[in-house]
Amino acid sequence: MALAGHGTVVRSADTDVAGDIVDGVNNIEWNYSAELLETTDFADGQDRERELQGLKDVQVTLSGDLETADTGQARIRTNHLAGTVVWLRFLPNGTTGYKAPFKVQDFNITSAFDGKLEFSATLMVDASSGAIGTV
Repeated sequence: MALAGHGTVVRSADTDVAGDIVDGVNNIEWNYSAELLETTDFADGQDRERELQGLKDVQVTLSGDLETADTGQARIRTNHLAGTVVWLRFLPNGTTGYKAPFKVQDFNITSAFDGKLEFSATLMVDASSGAIGTV
């Protein structure tokens, strides 16, 4: 069953707790990836490659309206400047989803004369600070 995107909730915290809703977000991409390691050798005798899944990674891109007074959004900006971990919870249906610790790679603010103030942020999982999980 398909879900409507407008029910999505993003939360941020300094530790692995529910945290604060990140207001202003109107787009999120939660991208799981894994390295594929080729293990094919001459003895395989096949005409196709064999792959082994290696290290996994998660990259998140957030964007939306800049909300300077919002606690959840301010935490992402502050932790980026401090170089500290921010925990994100991505809840596609508003209550259940995924969580992980991240380091903020970049936080961008854009302003156009005929538009509104907007932000975007790219975050990379920091597996040394905790496990990727579900909530």
